[in-house]
Amino acid sequence: MKDNFNIILLTDSEFPEGMAATAHIMLMAKGLIKNNVSVLLAIPSKSFNGSDPSYPKDEGIFDSIPYKFFNNHRESTDSFSLKSLKNIIDIAKFLKKRKKQGYKDIIVSYSNNFLKYFPVFWACYYYKIPLFPWEVEKRISYKDNRNIKQKLHYIGYKISDIILPKISTGFIVISSFLQKYYSTKINTDKIHISPILIDENDSKNRIELDDDNIIKKYFDEKKGIYNIIVYSGSFGEKDGFPYILKAFEKLLLHHPMSLFVTTGKPGKYNPIENILEIINELGIIDNFKYLGLVNRNELKFINQNADLLLVCRSNSEFANHGFPWKLGEYLMTKNPIIATKVGDIETYLQDNKEIFLAEPENAESIANKMIQVFDDYDKAKEIANNGYLKALEVFDYVKKSKELIEFIKINLK
Repeated sequence: MKDNFNIILLTDSEFPEGMAATAHIMLMAKGLIKNNVSVLLAIPSKSFNGSDPSYPKDEGIFDSIPYKFFNNHRESTDSFSLKSLKNIIDIAKFLKKRKKQGYKDIIVSYSNNFLKYFPVFWACYYYKIPLFPWEVEKRISYKDNRNIKQKLHYIGYKISDIILPKISTGFIVISSFLQKYYSTKINTDKIHISPILIDENDSKNRIELDDDNIIKKYFDEKKGIYNIIVYSGSFGEKDGFPYILKAFEKLLLHHPMSLFVTTGKPGKYNPIENILEIINELGIIDNFKYLGLVNRNELKFINQNADLLLVCRSNSEFANHGFPWKLGEYLMTKNPIIATKVGDIETYLQDNKEIFLAEPENAESIANKMIQVFDDYDKAKEIANNGYLKALEVFDYVKKSKELIEFIKINLK
């Protein structure tokens, strides 16, 4: 029997093709649906970007998830344009209309920039629509405000941190660090920890790429000959990339038949040319491969065919308050993982039992774990399988969505 309320998931992520945020939101939506809750994905200023032309561009159902795009005032990638604001206002009007029609809606907002979404937040407050902001980062800890747009984002998140705890029914956060942070602004019993989510089916569905795909060709050529180490993410300090490079340099002294494969988009202020220059200076250019920005299927293929996966974030405020979504995807591959001891990772996974944990910002520690993995790869695979089983226990999206529903029910009373 369905619950007598509907959850509207507000997000500005791409759908259905997108990166980590898209995968996270889709799993949450599917988990809620499997627990008999009506869900609608509400997305402003974009349209359906799937490859199948049979799906409606603006409103429909994809992979069991109902979606509605609010883009009557044209699509816009600019968060602070007049077109974007008009689309947000349309969402606020939509909520008002549903309220007057008797719908019992609950808003779970994955997008919490107050400057961008204030019409929706105002509608929730004025029409008494329960609001549950969903935070996966301490966004105000990222202060790389090099241009006007970044400064506006920072201001928007800063305002959200002040106002949303005062007008929200409850908060959903990804880590205990975020729970502790928001507990100074809202009662702890109104804060729910929803960590990374995994779907067991991801471990069963092997991705196959076309024979002429350059990524498939590369892996076909190297797999079984080299130890393939994969890193996906930013190329800056916060994700520990400089320490990973130095660790890999040390690994080559012990296991020279190793390759370091990366994907992702270098930042505007850290172009690939700068990265390649550093790699050249380290003398590891012949063992390095940059695959560029890849799509979701290609990324899954890369992860599934890796011999080792890396999540080596720095010991920063940003990293400690977050929880890397990619870790859940990595655990489903049953391939060995090296992560650093930041945030909540040690709460869920034990070093040398389910994962390999290194000290953050410590190339020597990361290198030692790499050497440990390849010195006894059969043991490393056994640990990886333990990690997979633990993930099914603590991160399963259906179980975690059920816990979220119970939290929402308690806070609606």
